Amino acid sequence: MTSSLRIAMVSSARSIHTIRWVEWLKGRGHEVALFSLVENSGATHFGPEPPLDRRYLFTLGSTVRRTTARLRRMLDDFAPQVVHGFNLVNHGNYAIRAGRHPVVITALGSDVLLAPDESWLLSRIVRKTALGADRVIAPPVLAENLRKWGVNEKRLLPLIFGVDCDLFKPGRKELLVLFSRGFREVYDPLCLARAIPEVIREVPEARFILAGNGPLREEVAEMLEDAGPNVSLPGLLPENKLANLMGRARAVVTPALSDSIPLTALEAMASGAVLVASDIKANRQWASTSAPVLLFPPGDADALAKALVRALTEEGLSQQALEQGPPLVDANWRWDEAAATVEALYHELCSSRA
Repeated sequence: MTSSLRIAMVSSARSIHTIRWVEWLKGRGHEVALFSLVENSGATHFGPEPPLDRRYLFTLGSTVRRTTARLRRMLDDFAPQVVHGFNLVNHGNYAIRAGRHPVVITALGSDVLLAPDESWLLSRIVRKTALGADRVIAPPVLAENLRKWGVNEKRLLPLIFGVDCDLFKPGRKELLVLFSRGFREVYDPLCLARAIPEVIREVPEARFILAGNGPLREEVAEMLEDAGPNVSLPGLLPENKLANLMGRARAVVTPALSDSIPLTALEAMASGAVLVASDIKANRQWASTSAPVLLFPPGDADALAKALVRALTEEGLSQQALEQGPPLVDANWRWDEAAATVEALYHELCSSRA
């Protein structure tokens, strides 16, 4: 399986995971073109991204159709052997609308767990996208939902994409807590912001780095003005810097209200950090592993503060994270093994179309 393919990626050009995947495929000798609704270097822009509210209905006959036609022309010029769209909303939706097959779609947690309940419009978009794909890749925790939508078992690939264990690995640990989910409501950064002052009172040397962007970033910054140098909000970080911070962090926190398979959890374990996570289904699955996971009720800032103090002060937890986390991830959730599975899927689809 060494022959090269022409692969069209339809995804956000600002996604760390997209960039990593494109670079890996190019390193394997494939010809890859990235088509994105957001402008960024190294990608072909086919946007702008339409609003996903009632205005979408009014522009369906104009803006959406023009954007679809633009992407279709670009795909025709590139002549891919396989198209891969990320997310069921927007990029994945346009990959299906463009009508160039075979199409692989990657579904994420918000696509399956949140979007269908937000509006009938989003529910229709995500279901139509999933049902229109030749293959749907999704974390196993989402597979049951997709089956209920009518996605045939033969078209479904349950897969955790995994972690680059050469990048995410333990470093010299500090009294550092890392949050890297971004500042959207679903990741509940406000709960973390309410918990941080109490943690600093208990552990004055503790430092917090809250990475990423999003609509709640300014509100979080205002809430933490009095924390001074204990807290930093550096914005969106490149993957190598994120991995370096995670390797140094004693604890990694994910207060998400809903999730599928947060790669943050696997990155934390691979980096030898204690995982502090909201007690939801997506995080509960890690509690039975050998690596330490401290769960707290979603939205409970007091419980989160107590868990973070434990993660920062209990040496036994830190030692357990260092000893158990990295080998656990290396044995079960390596990036390169998952990537090879998807690469094999591309070849399978192209062979079936030959």
